Amino acid sequence: MKQKKIRVMVVDDEPEALKSVSEFVRKTKILHLVSSEKDPTAALHKIFRLNIDILLIDMEMPGLSGLDIFEQIKHLTLPSPGRRPLRVIASSAHREYAAETYRLRFTDYLVKPYSYSTFMDSINKVLESWDTSYVRPPQIDELFFVREAGSLVQQRIDFSEIVYLQADAMETWIWLDNDTKKIIRLGLGQIEASLPVETFKRCHKSFIVNVDYVRKVVGDSIALHHIKESIPYGATYKQKDFGLWVIHNSLV
Repeated sequence: MKQKKIRVMVVDDEPEALKSVSEFVRKTKILHLVSSEKDPTAALHKIFRLNIDILLIDMEMPGLSGLDIFEQIKHLTLPSPGRRPLRVIASSAHREYAAETYRLRFTDYLVKPYSYSTFMDSINKVLESWDTSYVRPPQIDELFFVREAGSLVQQRIDFSEIVYLQADAMETWIWLDNDTKKIIRLGLGQIEASLPVETFKRCHKSFIVNVDYVRKVVGDSIALHHIKESIPYGATYKQKDFGLWVIHNSLV
């Protein structure tokens, strides 16, 4: 079976540095250069859309610095079931950022100009980090049994029946595809831990949606099949969870 290549983006406002590092990526068989960007703002939007594995980024750029970008994407560097965490390699002509990048847990920090050998040392650090941090997808059933508030009956619910879940104080409402709901005396976070992450995405601090039922996204709301009312789409979640699912599945 052909090995899937590692997807790489290079971001540097200096044309010569951008060209040099991009060539390093191209000559490395296990790597695939997805994008090379001089504009850090354009790069930030592409990071969410292009499913990048490794980001090679300059620390000193106009508009958005390497640290500014990292602050907005650092959640992608955390282990997640079924997905390689993003690895960020920073670079600068100065050593002054080394301590800060170490504190923030960048994978590596390189002082420019650097050689191909030094570049490969960093790539090997990335590979080693994935060996220890990659979380394999758990074996998850396609259903669970729940007991409604005030009932002793354990009722089966197939995940495919769930349209969305809604937090209500210390309870969770589970809305089903027949437009009925089950009220469970568990917090939304407790139930979320039992749901398959590839299908259920948090779209608001109080809502989790089954993406198979999403009909359309309009501004700050999400319209769903089988449900008359739209559910809210929180600003915080437009760059993570449900927002990332939308970005990854958008044609434009």
